[in-house]
Amino acid sequence: MRRRISWCAVLAVAVCAVLTACSSSGGSNSKSSGSTTAAGSVIKFGVLYDATGPLSAGQTTVTTGINAYVDKVNAAGGVDGHKLAFVTADTGSTATGALTAAQKLVQQDGVFAIVEHSAVFIGAAPYLLQAGIPVVGSAIDGTEWAEPSYTNLFAAVGVLDENYFESSIGSFMKSAGVTKCASIAYADLQSSDLSAAGFVDTCQKAGLAQGYLNTQVPVGSTNVGPIALAIKNSGSNGIYLPVDPTTAFSLAIALKQLGVPMKAILIPDAYGGDMLASKVATQVAQGIDFTSIGTPVESKTPAVQQMVAALAKVGVTGDPTVAEQFGYMDMAAFVAGLQADGGNANSASLIKAMGQITNYNANGLLSPDAINFRDHTPASACVWISQLSGSAFHPVASSPFCGPLVKVAS
Repeated sequence: MRRRISWCAVLAVAVCAVLTACSSSGGSNSKSSGSTTAAGSVIKFGVLYDATGPLSAGQTTVTTGINAYVDKVNAAGGVDGHKLAFVTADTGSTATGALTAAQKLVQQDGVFAIVEHSAVFIGAAPYLLQAGIPVVGSAIDGTEWAEPSYTNLFAAVGVLDENYFESSIGSFMKSAGVTKCASIAYADLQSSDLSAAGFVDTCQKAGLAQGYLNTQVPVGSTNVGPIALAIKNSGSNGIYLPVDPTTAFSLAIALKQLGVPMKAILIPDAYGGDMLASKVATQVAQGIDFTSIGTPVESKTPAVQQMVAALAKVGVTGDPTVAEQFGYMDMAAFVAGLQADGGNANSASLIKAMGQITNYNANGLLSPDAINFRDHTPASACVWISQLSGSAFHPVASSPFCGPLVKVAS
């Protein structure tokens, strides 16, 4: 279950751009001229993503994950006998580019639905709502995914109202031996601020003390020496970092240099092959804990093994990147909707069918969570946490951590 709406995109970009050397192998683009559901016809949909521009680092491999799931479905005969194919459109990493890309997919390519993975999708959202085009996506850009008025949007791994936070993260900190919780957030960035405040609140509800809290950090700052010293002086020994890795890893290094005995340093949603591809990132991140989008690869559940096998067929070995995981899981949600709709390539009926799905778990990748696509604030949520040790992630004991959502104190 997602802990916030927008941070994964920032994390994925920063891991590659700042700490260097992430893999950028992209998938091939399947194409088809048909989108009807006549017997044996191909179901064609659009893929909107940040293929170029400043936000593309760490994003382009989404098509690899999409291809893996499309190939898996097609090899099994398709959806109700209809094979899948897609055409793509690039946002150029701008909101206006996202709108142009969406218009191209709908008006030129004639798609009836879109699968998206874009940090600037908000630029296309109003147009696609007005056009009645269903969109299944990663929901990494903005708050529209949690707004009931956007009845055409379906977040593949679930959305979470920014005003709520997972109590399970406080439980994890307690299990790690943390006694006093700290967090930092970027100034004037609500998602970061609410994450930090929500974390401290859930720590207190778990019986832990509040330590250092700073919500005025400049975006992308690496001037963290004074912050590390303040954390040391506060006696905090557990920290949650809803900031990009540029800041998070700089702070982790500073805390280590000061000899601060941290029991847990938790970074949301940076788990994956992006980090393992960089020797610099892997060195810096030793002993740090990370939340993952869904079940981590190392858990080796049947659902994970199916995903790994599908990705291997399109050339992915080892841990998938964040974008590859999202692409695969975006497609799992899209196909679930198509199946519920009987394989129809019809915008209105797909929106209706997906809106009636109340127990979706991405073929087990989100278990024990289950998504109701019309419920933006579920009563509870689960979080998988893995720690980096050596050149591999290792799920921590008792993961996943599950518990009720709690409203962030205003």
